[in-house]
Amino acid sequence: RAFPSIILIDAQDHSSVSDALEQAETIAIGPGLGRSDLAIDLLEKSIISLKPCIIDADALHLLYPLRDKLHQRCVLTPHLGEAKALLSPLGIDSMPCREDILEIISQTYQAVIVLKGAMTLIGQNHKNTWVCCQGNPNMAIAGMGDVLTGIIAAYCAQHHSHFSCELIAEAVTLHGKIADDCSLTTGIGLKPEDIIDHLHHHVP
Repeated sequence: RAFPSIILIDAQDHSSVSDALEQAETIAIGPGLGRSDLAIDLLEKSIISLKPCIIDADALHLLYPLRDKLHQRCVLTPHLGEAKALLSPLGIDSMPCREDILEIISQTYQAVIVLKGAMTLIGQNHKNTWVCCQGNPNMAIAGMGDVLTGIIAAYCAQHHSHFSCELIAEAVTLHGKIADDCSLTTGIGLKPEDIIDHLHHHVP
């Protein structure tokens, strides 16, 4: 596909990056980022902008040294493999139950955590934990989490003055509901693009 509406900047041009972050209402970072020194620099700049920042994929593997810079409007979206990468620097090799994983990561990284998987968990510190009952096994494909990151970012951009853990849970639920509806017709052939194509049916 061609996306003529996407604006590209040189990630090595510090001025362009600073201008883009200044203009942004919400930042999504991680998918396709890589794990280079430049990636670390971009991640740090994104976090310290203090904008709502959805952190996924490669960025999760770079996060531990930057954990003290995180703030309450950061959202981490790990699946269990990425959760292990977040826990490993803490010396936690064996995986506790998912509720414990959520609590430990939330306490360490001081952010909203979206622990993806069957019955995705959403929580922040010791506040209420939401459980997403939407979604199905057909979603276990590459790229599905990237779409979720985009949906969460869109929710945050539209409601940036009302950021909350509950808002993030609503975005996760929408992602799962669309996947459930699409699976009724596509079955195991569900693709991440199907979620994007059906968004307009579910968002007023």
